Amino acid sequence: MKRFLAVVVAVGLAACGDDDKASGGPASGTLGGQPFTPTNVSAVQVAPTTCTIQSTPVNVSGLILGFGSFDLCSYLAQAGFCGAKASSTLVGAAVMKIGLVQAPTAVGAGTYNVIDLATATPDLSGNITGATGSATRTGATCIPTFAEDANAGGTITVSSTSATSVAGSVNFAFGTGSTFSGSYNATVCPQSVDICQLLLLLAGGSCTTPVCVP
Repeated sequence: MKRFLAVVVAVGLAACGDDDKASGGPASGTLGGQPFTPTNVSAVQVAPTTCTIQSTPVNVSGLILGFGSFDLCSYLAQAGFCGAKASSTLVGAAVMKIGLVQAPTAVGAGTYNVIDLATATPDLSGNITGATGSATRTGATCIPTFAEDANAGGTITVSSTSATSVAGSVNFAFGTGSTFSGSYNATVCPQSVDICQLLLLLAGGSCTTPVCVP
């Protein structure tokens, strides 16, 4: 489910922006032995929101990044977090701030370490902050031919944010030896997202009818 979640996160996002040509080069990598350079990079900013997960109020804010091979902003409008894109390659990245007591602030500049948000331990203030990442390649029927979490570690760095763009760098390592790293300059998608649905999926929920977009 974690892999599927990160897949749909990426599918839902990467789209409308141009790659960053800054020092270090735009984000790219090798996934399952095949080189991958995204053609679309975009972001969704999630303002502080309160969700009810398993009868418990949870406060959350986030920044979701997508590095994909197709127009993922358009995809997000079609399928949200419950679907996949056929014959595509994508890397999903997210920074999540979860507050079990107080509402977290919006995700801003900083470097965020990859953690397992599903099993993370809150700090003394009841907060969890961390990053996640995943890479997926799908076939013609949306079934993954490669899917891997960034379980070997990594970071997401946010250097600047605005209402229209997010810039920084990403560095993911996957257990299979795959890697994805470099700078990004992402355009913020105009769509809002249902972050509560995302948290439900993180908590072990599932989509009733996942969509396969041709």
